[in-house]
Amino acid sequence: MGIRSSHRPERTCVGCHQVAPRDDLVRLVREFAPGGAAPRVRVDPSRSAHGRGSWLHPAASCLELALRRGGFPGPSGDRSTPGSSPSRSRTPISPERGTGRRTMDIR
Repeated sequence: MGIRSSHRPERTCVGCHQVAPRDDLVRLVREFAPGGAAPRVRVDPSRSAHGRGSWLHPAASCLELALRRGGFPGPSGDRSTPGSSPSRSRTPISPERGTGRRTMDIR
């Protein structure tokens, strides 16, 4: 019989760029908003939503760094870059009332 390893998946925070256990980070996904509004970023509590997500420590400092560095993926998987169009460099995270989804406003 083999020895069981205590492997814990790790991810890199898009804010501080530190590697941490996946359980210590929050997964965010960027999605299209209804009516042609700017895309938004939402928390993915299931950690399995479609597309490439970003992992972030649940700390305001990491969120600020991620916004400044453009660390959120676009709908096609590309990374936002500072200095690009406003909808890419500062993606609004807005609440979806009545959906049960956790969201943040980061304007």
